[in-house]
Amino acid sequence: MTAAKCTTRGCGGGGQLRRGMCKSCYERWRVRQHAYGRFESQYVDASKARTHITQLREVGVSWRQMELLTGVNRKQLTTIYRGADISSHRTVTRILSTPIPAGKHVAAADYDRVPSIGATRRLQAMVANGWTQTYIAQRLGMTVHNLGVVVHGHQAAVSAQRDRDIRALFNELEVRKGPSTRARNLGVKHGWALPLEWDEEAIDDPAGEPIPSRRTWGDARKDAAAERRGRVRELTEQGLSAEVIASQLKVSTRQIVRDRSAA
Repeated sequence: MTAAKCTTRGCGGGGQLRRGMCKSCYERWRVRQHAYGRFESQYVDASKARTHITQLREVGVSWRQMELLTGVNRKQLTTIYRGADISSHRTVTRILSTPIPAGKHVAAADYDRVPSIGATRRLQAMVANGWTQTYIAQRLGMTVHNLGVVVHGHQAAVSAQRDRDIRALFNELEVRKGPSTRARNLGVKHGWALPLEWDEEAIDDPAGEPIPSRRTWGDARKDAAAERRGRVRELTEQGLSAEVIASQLKVSTRQIVRDRSAA
Protein backbone atom coordinates (compact mmCIF):
# COMPACT_ATOMS: atom_id res chain seq x y z
CA MET A 1 0.00 0.00 0.00
CA THR A 2 1.46 3.37 -1.03
CA ALA A 3 1.94 5.87 1.80
CA ALA A 4 0.02 9.15 1.50
CA LYS A 5 2.07 12.10 0.22
CA CYS A 6 1.86 15.78 1.05
CA THR A 7 -0.42 17.57 -1.41
CA THR A 8 1.59 20.82 -1.34
CA ARG A 9 2.98 21.56 -4.80
CA GLY A 10 6.66 20.77 -5.02
CA CYS A 11 6.79 18.87 -1.71
CA GLY A 12 5.56 15.30 -1.91
CA GLY A 13 6.76 14.55 1.61
CA GLY A 14 5.24 11.79 3.69
CA GLY A 15 4.63 10.99 7.33
CA GLN A 16 1.53 11.91 9.33
CA LEU A 17 -0.51 14.38 7.31
CA ARG A 18 -2.76 17.17 8.57
CA ARG A 19 -5.23 18.59 6.07
CA GLY A 20 -3.30 16.67 3.41
CA MET A 21 0.01 18.35 4.29
CA CYS A 22 3.18 17.11 5.93
CA LYS A 23 4.18 18.64 9.26
CA SER A 24 6.48 21.38 7.90
CA CYS A 25 4.08 22.41 5.12
CA TYR A 26 1.15 22.44 7.50
CA GLU A 27 2.99 24.68 9.97
CA ARG A 28 3.90 27.17 7.23
CA TRP A 29 0.30 27.16 5.98
CA ARG A 30 -1.07 27.56 9.52
CA VAL A 31 1.17 30.57 10.31
CA ARG A 32 0.13 32.29 7.09
CA GLN A 33 -3.56 31.67 7.73
CA HIS A 34 -3.27 33.10 11.23
CA ALA A 35 -1.43 36.14 9.85
CA TYR A 36 -4.22 36.75 7.32
CA GLY A 37 -6.93 36.10 9.91
CA ARG A 38 -8.30 33.22 7.85
CA PHE A 39 -7.42 30.25 10.04
CA GLU A 40 -10.34 28.00 10.98
CA SER A 41 -9.59 25.23 13.43
CA GLN A 42 -10.80 21.71 12.68
CA TYR A 43 -11.69 21.47 16.36
CA VAL A 44 -14.82 22.97 17.85
CA ASP A 45 -16.62 23.20 21.18
CA ALA A 46 -17.92 19.74 22.12
CA SER A 47 -20.52 20.86 24.70
CA LYS A 48 -23.50 20.61 22.32
CA ALA A 49 -22.36 17.19 21.18
CA ARG A 50 -22.09 16.09 24.83
CA THR A 51 -25.65 17.26 25.49
CA HIS A 52 -26.85 15.37 22.40
CA ILE A 53 -25.07 12.18 23.51
CA THR A 54 -26.70 12.54 26.94
CA GLN A 55 -30.13 12.82 25.32
CA LEU A 56 -29.46 9.72 23.22
CA ARG A 57 -28.46 7.84 26.36
CA GLU A 58 -31.56 9.03 28.22
CA VAL A 59 -33.88 7.45 25.65
CA GLY A 60 -31.99 4.19 25.97
CA VAL A 61 -29.54 4.20 23.05
CA SER A 62 -26.68 1.83 23.88
CA TRP A 63 -23.08 2.79 23.08
CA ARG A 64 -22.99 0.08 20.42
CA GLN A 65 -26.14 1.37 18.76
CA MET A 66 -24.99 4.99 19.06
CA GLU A 67 -21.80 4.07 17.24
CA LEU A 68 -23.91 2.66 14.38
CA LEU A 69 -26.28 5.64 14.30
CA THR A 70 -23.62 8.37 14.38
CA GLY A 71 -20.75 6.74 12.51
CA VAL A 72 -18.47 7.85 15.37
CA ASN A 73 -16.46 5.22 17.21
CA ARG A 74 -17.30 4.46 20.82
CA LYS A 75 -13.99 5.78 22.18
CA GLN A 76 -14.65 9.23 20.69
CA LEU A 77 -18.24 9.20 21.95
CA THR A 78 -17.30 8.32 25.51
CA THR A 79 -14.43 10.83 25.52
CA ILE A 80 -16.87 13.63 24.69
CA TYR A 81 -19.49 12.27 27.08
CA ARG A 82 -16.97 12.29 29.95
CA GLY A 83 -16.10 15.94 29.46
CA ALA A 84 -13.79 16.60 26.51
CA ASP A 85 -13.90 20.34 25.78
CA ILE A 86 -13.28 20.10 22.03
CA SER A 87 -13.59 17.58 19.23
CA SER A 88 -13.23 17.61 15.47
CA HIS A 89 -15.84 19.51 13.49
CA ARG A 90 -16.64 16.34 11.55
CA THR A 91 -17.28 14.30 14.70
CA VAL A 92 -19.47 16.98 16.30
CA THR A 93 -21.46 17.37 13.08
CA ARG A 94 -22.11 13.62 12.86
CA ILE A 95 -23.31 13.48 16.45
CA LEU A 96 -25.58 16.51 16.18
CA SER A 97 -27.11 15.30 12.90
CA THR A 98 -28.28 12.05 14.55
CA PRO A 99 -31.99 12.40 15.44
CA ILE A 100 -33.13 11.73 19.01
CA PRO A 101 -35.37 8.62 18.78
CA ALA A 102 -38.87 8.79 20.26
CA GLY A 103 -38.04 5.98 22.66
CA LYS A 104 -35.85 3.01 23.28
CA HIS A 105 -38.02 0.77 21.11
CA VAL A 106 -37.02 2.96 18.15
CA ALA A 107 -33.33 3.28 18.97
CA ALA A 108 -32.57 -0.20 20.24
CA ALA A 109 -30.95 -2.87 18.12
CA ASP A 110 -33.10 -5.92 17.43
CA TYR A 111 -31.30 -7.97 20.07
CA ASP A 112 -31.45 -5.29 22.81
CA ARG A 113 -33.91 -5.76 25.67
CA VAL A 114 -36.58 -3.14 26.34
CA PRO A 115 -39.19 -2.88 29.14
CA SER A 116 -42.20 -5.09 28.45
CA ILE A 117 -44.86 -2.79 29.95
CA GLY A 118 -46.02 -1.48 26.57
CA ALA A 119 -45.94 -4.93 24.96
CA THR A 120 -48.00 -6.41 27.81
CA ARG A 121 -50.62 -3.65 27.64
CA ARG A 122 -50.94 -3.93 23.87
CA LEU A 123 -51.34 -7.70 24.01
CA GLN A 124 -53.92 -7.45 26.79
CA ALA A 125 -55.83 -4.83 24.81
CA MET A 126 -55.92 -7.02 21.71
CA VAL A 127 -57.25 -9.94 23.73
CA ALA A 128 -59.85 -7.71 25.41
CA ASN A 129 -60.93 -6.62 21.93
CA GLY A 130 -61.73 -10.19 20.90
CA TRP A 131 -58.46 -11.51 19.44
CA THR A 132 -57.46 -14.90 20.83
CA GLN A 133 -54.01 -15.55 22.21
CA THR A 134 -53.68 -18.39 19.71
CA TYR A 135 -54.24 -16.01 16.79
CA ILE A 136 -51.92 -13.37 18.21
CA ALA A 137 -49.20 -15.96 18.88
CA GLN A 138 -49.44 -17.23 15.30
CA ARG A 139 -49.17 -13.70 13.92
CA LEU A 140 -46.09 -13.02 16.05
CA GLY A 141 -44.42 -16.38 15.46
CA MET A 142 -44.57 -17.27 19.17
CA THR A 143 -45.88 -20.20 21.15
CA VAL A 144 -49.08 -19.59 23.09
CA HIS A 145 -47.20 -20.34 26.32
CA ASN A 146 -44.49 -17.75 25.67
CA LEU A 147 -47.08 -15.21 24.60
CA GLY A 148 -49.03 -15.84 27.80
CA VAL A 149 -45.98 -15.06 29.91
CA VAL A 150 -45.85 -11.57 28.38
CA VAL A 151 -49.65 -11.08 28.37
CA HIS A 152 -49.85 -11.71 32.12
CA GLY A 153 -46.89 -9.46 32.90
CA HIS A 154 -44.53 -12.21 34.08
CA GLN A 155 -41.63 -10.99 31.92
CA ALA A 156 -39.89 -7.72 32.71
CA ALA A 157 -38.32 -7.19 29.29
CA VAL A 158 -38.66 -8.34 25.69
CA SER A 159 -36.36 -8.02 22.70
CA ALA A 160 -36.64 -4.78 20.77
CA GLN A 161 -37.65 -6.73 17.66
CA ARG A 162 -40.43 -8.51 19.57
CA ASP A 163 -41.63 -5.17 20.92
CA ARG A 164 -41.73 -3.72 17.40
CA ASP A 165 -43.65 -6.74 16.09
CA ILE A 166 -46.24 -6.37 18.87
CA ARG A 167 -46.59 -2.65 18.16
CA ALA A 168 -47.10 -3.33 14.45
CA LEU A 169 -49.82 -5.92 15.13
CA PHE A 170 -51.50 -3.65 17.67
CA ASN A 171 -51.53 -0.80 15.14
CA GLU A 172 -53.16 -3.13 12.63
CA LEU A 173 -55.85 -4.51 14.95
CA GLU A 174 -56.60 -1.70 17.41
CA VAL A 175 -59.70 -0.43 15.61
CA ARG A 176 -60.93 -3.89 14.54
CA LYS A 177 -62.96 -6.08 16.88
CA GLY A 178 -61.88 -9.69 17.05
CA PRO A 179 -64.35 -12.57 16.66
CA SER A 180 -63.82 -14.27 20.05
CA THR A 181 -66.35 -13.65 22.82
CA ARG A 182 -64.22 -15.84 25.09
CA ALA A 183 -61.22 -13.53 24.58
CA ARG A 184 -63.38 -10.48 25.34
CA ASN A 185 -64.69 -12.12 28.51
CA LEU A 186 -61.12 -12.88 29.57
CA GLY A 187 -60.32 -9.20 29.16
CA VAL A 188 -63.33 -8.23 31.29
CA LYS A 189 -62.35 -10.79 33.95
CA HIS A 190 -58.86 -9.35 34.31
CA GLY A 191 -59.90 -5.73 33.82
CA TRP A 192 -57.74 -5.28 30.72
CA ALA A 193 -58.23 -2.02 28.85
CA LEU A 194 -59.43 -1.95 25.25
CA PRO A 195 -57.05 -0.56 22.60
CA LEU A 196 -58.81 2.80 22.27
CA GLU A 197 -58.89 3.22 26.04
CA TRP A 198 -55.15 3.80 25.89
CA ASP A 199 -53.77 7.16 24.86
CA GLU A 200 -50.67 6.68 22.76
CA GLU A 201 -48.58 8.75 25.19
CA ALA A 202 -49.66 6.68 28.22
CA ILE A 203 -49.47 3.08 27.08
CA ASP A 204 -45.67 2.81 27.48
CA ASP A 205 -45.53 4.90 30.65
CA PRO A 206 -45.39 2.71 33.79
CA ALA A 207 -47.46 5.37 35.58
CA GLY A 208 -49.91 5.71 32.69
CA GLU A 209 -53.52 4.58 33.09
CA PRO A 210 -56.23 3.81 30.53
CA ILE A 211 -59.36 5.89 30.08
CA PRO A 212 -62.11 3.45 31.13
CA SER A 213 -64.72 4.13 28.45
CA ARG A 214 -66.64 0.92 29.15
CA ARG A 215 -67.02 1.72 32.85
CA THR A 216 -69.84 3.82 34.31
CA TRP A 217 -68.09 5.86 36.98
CA GLY A 218 -67.04 9.43 36.39
CA ASP A 219 -63.41 10.10 35.63
CA ALA A 220 -61.63 13.34 34.77
CA ARG A 221 -59.47 11.57 32.21
CA LYS A 222 -62.53 10.13 30.54
CA ASP A 223 -64.11 13.59 30.33
CA ALA A 224 -60.89 15.04 28.91
CA ALA A 225 -60.68 12.32 26.28
CA ALA A 226 -64.33 12.76 25.33
CA GLU A 227 -63.80 16.52 25.01
CA ARG A 228 -60.73 15.99 22.85
CA ARG A 229 -62.54 13.52 20.59
CA GLY A 230 -65.40 15.98 20.21
CA ARG A 231 -62.94 18.69 19.25
CA VAL A 232 -61.26 16.31 16.78
CA ARG A 233 -64.65 15.65 15.19
CA GLU A 234 -65.35 19.38 14.85
CA LEU A 235 -61.96 20.16 13.33
CA THR A 236 -62.22 17.19 10.97
CA GLU A 237 -65.59 18.47 9.74
CA GLN A 238 -63.86 21.76 9.01
CA GLY A 239 -61.58 19.90 6.62
CA LEU A 240 -58.38 20.10 8.68
CA SER A 241 -55.81 17.35 8.29
CA ALA A 242 -54.81 15.03 11.13
CA GLU A 243 -51.36 16.71 11.25
CA VAL A 244 -52.86 20.19 11.68
CA ILE A 245 -55.32 18.99 14.32
CA ALA A 246 -52.54 17.21 16.20
CA SER A 247 -50.51 20.42 16.24
CA GLN A 248 -53.46 22.43 17.57
CA LEU A 249 -54.37 19.93 20.30
CA LYS A 250 -50.71 19.17 21.13
CA VAL A 251 -51.01 15.40 20.72
CA SER A 252 -49.53 12.99 18.20
CA THR A 253 -50.97 12.60 14.71
CA ARG A 254 -51.57 8.94 15.46
CA GLN A 255 -53.72 9.91 18.46
CA ILE A 256 -55.91 11.99 16.16
CA VAL A 257 -56.31 9.01 13.81
CA ARG A 258 -57.32 6.86 16.77
CA ASP A 259 -59.78 9.47 18.04
CA ARG A 260 -61.38 9.66 14.61
CA SER A 261 -61.78 5.88 14.59
CA ALA A 262 -63.39 5.96 18.04
CA ALA A 263 -65.91 8.63 17.07
